[in-house]
Amino acid sequence: ISLTDLIAELCFETGIVLQLDKGAYAAGNFYPDYTWPLIDKPLFTETDVIQDSYSVGNDPQRLYANRITARYSYHPGSVAASEELKYLRVLTNSNQNAIDAVGGVTEKVWNFNWLYTDENASTTVNNYLRFFGGSQPLEVVNATFAFRGLSLNLNDHIRLTYGKYTERECVVFALKKNLSKGTVDVVLFAY
Repeated sequence: ISLTDLIAELCFETGIVLQLDKGAYAAGNFYPDYTWPLIDKPLFTETDVIQDSYSVGNDPQRLYANRITARYSYHPGSVAASEELKYLRVLTNSNQNAIDAVGGVTEKVWNFNWLYTDENASTTVNNYLRFFGGSQPLEVVNATFAFRGLSLNLNDHIRLTYGKYTERECVVFALKKNLSKGTVDVVLFAY
């Protein structure tokens, strides 16, 4: 397994997002930020979005899940008959409100190679359910923000009032700043 694959696994299992910017990594987590009330998060509106730069995609990576089964406590050296039997523990959690809202179960089964305790697995699964398993599927917003958007950083949580959204909470998943134009291209997860 390559170093890149190992880092990707660790980031996925811990909810960390890494972005390379001018040779340095910026890290943060992409889980919803429930520590601040929504009203305290910066509001971006039509005055911040560059005309004709806005689009919304419905969960293009198929991340939405209202039930997650996690296999963890991985033991690669075991003599199990199959790869999936090398995981000694299994945990399944659901978001019943989301299941009721969308009218059915959308389940993901994920293998966690670096989680070994029940507490870590439960925390990780619950965080993923809060982010990926809301009452509506995750949406991805691509936009270019004007000057005020230059203050944004990876994993910042904002409110967006534009198009179909009214103060919809979003997290900055990717960004590319263009200082010469005074703009920033953003990819937001709207949850």
